[in-house]
Amino acid sequence: SVELVPLVVKTAALNRVMSAGRKMRRVSIKMISLLLANAVIGSIVLVMLVVWTVLDPPLQQYDYILGATVVTTMSVDSEHLMVEQVPLCGSESNIWWILSVSWQLFLLLIATILAFQNRHYRQDL
Repeated sequence: SVELVPLVVKTAALNRVMSAGRKMRRVSIKMISLLLANAVIGSIVLVMLVVWTVLDPPLQQYDYILGATVVTTMSVDSEHLMVEQVPLCGSESNIWWILSVSWQLFLLLIATILAFQNRHYRQDL
């Protein structure tokens, strides 16, 4: 969401300027309002991450990968199975993953709607 939030805020500001231009109205957008919008949305993400960490602390989990290797010893070929243990940081509940993906999809949907509304504007603006 760090990469999508500024894009959504910028596209919304551009949409506001172009909508006001069609109605022949003057609009002023201040930098502080754009930064404040980024900060508010970023703080929502930060609160969600803090709540996630407090309610469901990260646990060390392992992913096991089974692979076959050929080992040659004393001119005898034998095949041994090797299990590789890869440590991961995980959560017990899937609800956090669902919330995270839902937030990203929501931001993508908003960005898509704003981009669709701005599709006829000139590129040099």
